Amino acid sequence: MASKEELTVKATSLVKELRENLQSLVREMRGYEEEQQTTSFLTAEEQQRVLLVQKSDMERLASEAMMLKEFLHKVLSTEYIDAMSKLTQVETELHGAIREKEEAIIESKVALQRAEAVIADYEQEKQE
Repeated sequence: MASKEELTVKATSLVKELRENLQSLVREMRGYEEEQQTTSFLTAEEQQRVLLVQKSDMERLASEAMMLKEFLHKVLSTEYIDAMSKLTQVETELHGAIREKEEAIIESKVALQRAEAVIADYEQEKQE
């Protein structure tokens, strides 16, 4: 079992913690009351459009926005570079396919001319 002194020490520490919590709550309540007073000069419509934000929150948001600006262009730059290299590769493949198509057209024309020549020779031999 705990001695009287230990219980007294625990009780004292709990009282100190309770006092600190109470003081913290009082500070928060005063801050809330001050916020209410600062917004009381606004009309109901203005209160709908205005949002009070603590300065520390705004600073944190601003720093996060700056970090996003720094890193976003790097990410987009790498994505852009990747997209451009893929585009270059696709363009190269497309030009190759176009060349193959043109060669196939030329080969088909040559084959057609040969076929026409063979048909002409055949008809000439047939008439003789």
